[in-house]
Amino acid sequence: MKREILTHYLFFLAFFIFLAIRRNLFSFSSFPFWLGGFIGTFLVDLDHFLYAFLLNPQDLASQRAIYYLKKREYIRAFLVLWDAKENRTHQVFHSFSFQIIFLILAFWVVSSSSSLFAIGLVLAFSLHLFIDQFSDFLVLGNLDLWKNGFFNLRIEERGQLFYFILSLLIFIAFSFVF
Repeated sequence: MKREILTHYLFFLAFFIFLAIRRNLFSFSSFPFWLGGFIGTFLVDLDHFLYAFLLNPQDLASQRAIYYLKKREYIRAFLVLWDAKENRTHQVFHSFSFQIIFLILAFWVVSSSSSLFAIGLVLAFSLHLFIDQFSDFLVLGNLDLWKNGFFNLRIEERGQLFYFILSLLIFIAFSFVF
């Protein structure tokens, strides 16, 4: 878990430093951009709580997490949800359909918003999703955990790598639009 969190924040720092150099965002007035990035990196992990409390509260890990939360053992509840994340197949944020919708909205925010906070948030959120996708692809050899979502969009194994590369190229284009 510590390694994955470190990976996400190292990629966040590297990408945001690249953007800050490119856009000269090292002054105090760019603080909302960095804050949005930090929060956007964290928000993706709320998906685990949505799954546990709204989508599948009858799951054993969800019940254990709820039990720990009632005892006010918040870190333990988070660790239970984190350890069982590979078993979740119906997450909201970790799905092809959500990612497609989010990329459209992210493009809209990055290309037309003047809010540095919003831009930082959507860029970091997208980056976190791509890191999770890449990690799943390396560990599992596929993106089958990402198939279920709003529209039950399914991409066959042959197209999953193409989908990942295409969405990554779109994300990289965001950094040049901003």
